Parts: sequence; C-alpha cells; structure tokens
Amino acid sequence: MRKPVLRRTHSEREQQILEIAARSFRERGFEGVSLSDLAREAGVTRNLVYHYFPNKGALFEAVLGHQAERLLEQLPEPEGPGSEENLLALLTSVIELGNGCRDVLRLSFGRPTRKQFLYAHTAWAKEQLEPRLARAMGLAADLPSQRAFSAFTGMLLHFLMDAPEELYRNHEREWAEYFARILREMIERLPAIEQKQP
Repeated sequence: MRKPVLRRTHSEREQQILEIAARSFRERGFEGVSLSDLAREAGVTRNLVYHYFPNKGALFEAVLGHQAERLLEQLPEPEGPGSEENLLALLTSVIELGNGCRDVLRLSFGRPTRKQFLYAHTAWAKEQLEPRLARAMGLAADLPSQRAFSAFTGMLLHFLMDAPEELYRNHEREWAEYFARILREMIERLPAIEQKQP
C-alpha cells in the first residue's frame, strides 16, 4: 500500500526555505550559499525557490526579516498602565534574547558590500521596540520622548551585538535595571538639554 503524500502549503514551504537559508547563511556566509543547494536541502525545485525569492539578495532580506519577527514575537507586550515592572520585564526579555539578536546581526555582517541590510534591520528593530518601551513606561510619543527612545534603543542594540554573552548571561535582570535607569535619565534630561540649544 502506497504512503499518502503529505503536501505542504505555500506558507509552510516558504517557512522551510527560510529556516534552511538562515542556517546556511550563518554557517557558510552569503557567498557560500547557492539557491540550488538550498532547494536540494529543502527538497523542492530551484524554480520554487525563485517563485518565492527572485534572487539570493531577496532571500537574504527575507531571512533577516523572518528572524527579527520571530524574536519580536517572544517579547512581552506591556499591559495596563506604564510601570517599572512592565519596563523591567520588557528589557529583561530583550537582553535574554540577545543571542538571537546576534544571529540576525551576524547574518547582516556576512554581506559587507550591502551594509544597508544591517541598517534597514537595525532600524526595523528600533521601530518595533520604541513604541513598546513607551507603552511600558506609560509615556506619550512626543518628540523629546521619541528622540530619547531612538538614542536608547540604538545603544541597547549595540550592547547586545558587541558585549560578550558571558557579561550578561544569568544577570539579565540586573542589566535591565541598569538600562532602565539610563532610559529614565535620558527622558528626564533630554527636554532640558534641547531647550539650552540655540
């Protein structure tokens, strides 16, 4: 008796290609990956890969976006009025997910000739994180707050990318408290600093 053929949906196939591509880009770098090899590893035709992604650059961008979205889904969404606990829970989760963030950013560095990929996805991460920080603190998104959040998220992302994991592993809550103090200071001081400027 023949086994029934399990057919994957389009989104399942696309997800499978993205997962295999993410692993391949991490292990072999951008130049070391071919769409033919990816198709073979995914058990699909090369034409199907091209159906979803017109070229390797488009696939690479899709992988970055997919990885970033998966990380974002794991972050808590602040509930209720802004509070210190909401802020600390959010920052602790961001720091705990630091290694996943590193994977996304390392993939970007695998393409030194296309630095805009790194910029685009760092900007995307900032855009997603800033409103969550505002909600966690119960703040309106006025211009001084936006500037403070933008400067803060840039600093936090650089910390996650550059700091050795050993520095914050098992100390995520302490780092969250440290970064929460910095963010509160920035929001407090920024309007006064801006008023002094000519």
